[in-house]
Amino acid sequence: KRPTVNVMNQLLSIIVPVYNVEGYLRQCIESILSQSYRDIDLILVDDGSKDSSGAICDAYAEKDRRVRVIHKENGGVADTRNTGLRHAAGEYVTFVDSDDFLAPDAYRTHMENLQKTGAQISICGYYSYYHPQKMVPKRQDAFYAVLNSEQAIQMSTSFDYFGIAVWDKVFKKELFEGIEFPVGRLAEDWFVVYKLLDRAQKIVYDARPFYYYRQRPGSYTHDKLVSRDNMLASKEVLDFVTEHYPSIREDALFSYVFACVGVYDNLILYNKKDKAGRKQLYKIICKHYKRIVQKFRLSKSRRCQLMLLRYCPPLYTLAFHIFDKKRRKELQCAN
Repeated sequence: KRPTVNVMNQLLSIIVPVYNVEGYLRQCIESILSQSYRDIDLILVDDGSKDSSGAICDAYAEKDRRVRVIHKENGGVADTRNTGLRHAAGEYVTFVDSDDFLAPDAYRTHMENLQKTGAQISICGYYSYYHPQKMVPKRQDAFYAVLNSEQAIQMSTSFDYFGIAVWDKVFKKELFEGIEFPVGRLAEDWFVVYKLLDRAQKIVYDARPFYYYRQRPGSYTHDKLVSRDNMLASKEVLDFVTEHYPSIREDALFSYVFACVGVYDNLILYNKKDKAGRKQLYKIICKHYKRIVQKFRLSKSRRCQLMLLRYCPPLYTLAFHIFDKKRRKELQCAN
């Protein structure tokens, strides 16, 4: 049954946190302004950029009345997104990272899916974008599903569907009432998305890729700060799921364990002296290792990764250094 409100006539606020991205910003903005869905409210939040990013934002605002620019002191991604939310005029809201870009029909597809299903959240697929000759889709198929909150949270804990980012999703703005991104945290999406999925009565997921997630060195995702926020956020999700959706607790546990692996990897690279931290993470991973291996169909690479870490940490450390060196070379070649 179609919703009574015509979603296709609704204003969509698009919030873009901007910080020192002058080399990528024009492509990002152009991809938004050229969307086939025209009813957009583009909010560019300049987070105290020290390059020409702020001036680029102002230039687009002068050319297109759909563009608004907010200049603020540097406060990080979470604070910037919160600022954008406070100024969003649309019934629906989404986010774009300022070094990423979108396919021309991205938001038309989102809004059509919301219209067809009566969902409060629409999720699309994406490419991991290295360069025009190397774009890796999240999924190889055209998977499509209408989900309830439990199903959506379960999928968000998997490597196979969508994750905890906000940039591949369009939200009914009212879902954010009383919810903000935690200022000062990395992985700020992770602390928020599960709450929004829980609030939504219906979520539509269309795995076709419409978003280009740029892989580059020097981004927030690839910085050298060893943060435990991923682990803390996934533990928060695990605790929430244990209380509210106990039937998918093991899926949340899976996500928590691999978040711990991610922090362990960063300690190997950037804080070798924190042996106590690695030991603590190793204990968590070992505690749940058997259950994860038995319960889930892991890819060969994931299974080998977990097994090597569990039974031979020194060899794992060596192997991870080799893997990271290869990954950095790919990122450098891509940019």
